[in-house]
Amino acid sequence: MDFERELERLLAEEKTPPADTFAEIAEAQTRLADRLSRKTDDISLQIEEIYDIVKEKEKAGNDLFAALERESALVAALVGVSDATDGFWKQYQEDPDFSEPANILRHLLLERLNACGLQRLGAVGEPFDVRLHVAKAARSSAHPFECVAEVLETGFFYNGQIIRKASVIISKGLENE
Repeated sequence: MDFERELERLLAEEKTPPADTFAEIAEAQTRLADRLSRKTDDISLQIEEIYDIVKEKEKAGNDLFAALERESALVAALVGVSDATDGFWKQYQEDPDFSEPANILRHLLLERLNACGLQRLGAVGEPFDVRLHVAKAARSSAHPFECVAEVLETGFFYNGQIIRKASVIISKGLENE
């Protein structure tokens, strides 16, 4: 097949469209350009809305992070206050002038800490648990073997995690056993 002859034959048969067909094509192109422009504007507005949403979410995330930092600082302060109260209570628990006020202060603080979700870890007589306690020493005592004989520093549990393990002395049981 001779492609050049076939091309010439097809070109010769082709008729020139009337002038108004070109006008129709030009109008159709204009309509398409207008529709494309409107769609582009719609997309630009949607992109701006998405950008605003992302900025709002970013600000909310920053605000949440700042709130978590404040919460952590507050919990650390409460732990410090609890330690100070424990020290006060230990120092004055035998003093007739201060034992009752020290005990009241200690119990009031414990109630407030528990109400805020901050739980103390480590109590005399409870079984030793490496997840909750750090053993600083072991000694003979009236408490059962491997139970907490003395709490040196209270531990704390908050918001599903251990903030600080309790430092304890564990019992070896009675010396004559």
